[in-house]
Amino acid sequence: MKPRILVVIVVVSLIGIAFLCLKAWDIISGGNGIDYESAVITMERPWSSRNWNPVYKVKIKGSGEVTFEGGGNVSAKSAVEYGIDPDLVMELVDEFYAVDFLNINYCYPDDFCTYFLDYPVVVITFDIDDEHKEVIYNFDNPHEYTNSEDVTFIRPEELVRLETRIDEIANTAALIDFGTDNPVPDDIDYENAEITLERTACFGPCPVYTVTVYGSGQVIYEGDRYVGVTGEAEFEVDQASVRELVDAFYAMRFFDLEDDYNDIFGMRLTDMPNYYISISVDGQYKRIHDYYGSPPGLRDLEDFIDEVANTAQWVESEEPIPYP
Repeated sequence: MKPRILVVIVVVSLIGIAFLCLKAWDIISGGNGIDYESAVITMERPWSSRNWNPVYKVKIKGSGEVTFEGGGNVSAKSAVEYGIDPDLVMELVDEFYAVDFLNINYCYPDDFCTYFLDYPVVVITFDIDDEHKEVIYNFDNPHEYTNSEDVTFIRPEELVRLETRIDEIANTAALIDFGTDNPVPDDIDYENAEITLERTACFGPCPVYTVTVYGSGQVIYEGDRYVGVTGEAEFEVDQASVRELVDAFYAMRFFDLEDDYNDIFGMRLTDMPNYYISISVDGQYKRIHDYYGSPPGLRDLEDFIDEVANTAQWVESEEPIPYP
């Protein structure tokens, strides 16, 4: 083969390879030159001292990989990894470009970031094509905010829309709260169920007592401090009420919750009462320590135990209880 022909063949081959690479890139980038595969979108809702909103961090990668890490006031407190459709991520990335996210202000309002930990905030981070942008804003402040220097800032509504879209695409709602209407098994052995609630001391006159509810309807109460009745007391409740209580454990996926709600991203508070809630049923046993950062449904369940067991008859007192 003549050298000139060989050169032509090589050049044509290289052009063909380049064309295929460009075509592949065009497919990956959606035809607009964006490297969707490199995208990493993170949204964090940090803890603040002025609200009890869910505390969590969610990271979405261009490949469709999602990591959810609950900090507090959520059902799933441990890190959870799962996948979503990459096409949804591409749509989300396009929305970031549509609002020119890489060029908007870092902080809303401008003088807010120096003390943001006292306020409920959202932090959104966008990484793509070697570019990085982080935006933080206070979502509890009014849309229009005037700072100490009488300068008015308008919080962009597009930030709120992006925040909502991130939650929707990552389906964080399913991890923030398992809900209270989940399926309940049909063959529960209610008769042998045993449910216990313990409320401990705090830095103050918090009622300290333990109550156990049995499937038979028997209730055993043990009062310790700051209650109307100290010592042991017994009571009988309707078995139908006990069955309803057991169903409530299943309906909120109690066995799928964490064993310990004691902090928010490692931050611990003091001086509050500890609550311990447990159930033994159908060969399963689970006990949860509820101190701080538990999902709202857990506190509701604790209150439901008190309601079924009628602990108010022993805990409440007609006379003031002395507190040293």
